[in-house]
Amino acid sequence: MTAHEPNDTTNTLRTVEFIDAWLNENAMWIDSRVMDFALDVRTLLVTEPATHGPEREPVGVDA
Repeated sequence: MTAHEPNDTTNTLRTVEFIDAWLNENAMWIDSRVMDFALDVRTLLVTEPATHGPEREPVGVDA
């Protein structure tokens, strides 16, 4: 990986920082549902990804 190719962690941190800054700037103006959504997205981004389990059998269109 070179310095010009950001990894997923860097992108996630930038996104979380953006959400935090946006919430700080707009908290008094936004609806509670919008705030809940932004906080849910932020939580999903910072939560560790699920551990990789055994390969699953493809289903649906990919089968």
